[in-house]
Amino acid sequence: MYLKIKTNIYIVNIMKHCIKCNKEKLEINFRINKRGTISTRCIRCLEIQKKNRDKNKCIHNKYKHRCKICTDPITVTIKAWLNNSKHEDKLRDRFLTNINFIDYDYCDSLILKYPNCIYCDVEIAIYNKTT
Repeated sequence: MYLKIKTNIYIVNIMKHCIKCNKEKLEINFRINKRGTISTRCIRCLEIQKKNRDKNKCIHNKYKHRCKICTDPITVTIKAWLNNSKHEDKLRDRFLTNINFIDYDYCDSLILKYPNCIYCDVEIAIYNKTT
């Protein structure tokens, strides 16, 4: 697509594909990232994403399912343990989909069985971080 200006200079409008709305749009409808590259989502889709992200936050400006003040802190901690263990196992190619050794009940039983640290015998405290 070319636009002709009075001085006989041609300007090329480059079209780019938005991966979210699946449409071809002009390059000026995309933001430039911190790295200096053009984003893969158009400005309109980025604004919708930001609005949805903010809608899912609690009054403490955290996601509702991650806030230790609004929900049970032990539940949040156990979910983090499970997610991190699966993530690390997948990275190191040790994750077996048919066998789950670490699950929610196992972590909950560990907290109940060992309320003190096995190394220094100090009581394990799952606390709320206040900032």
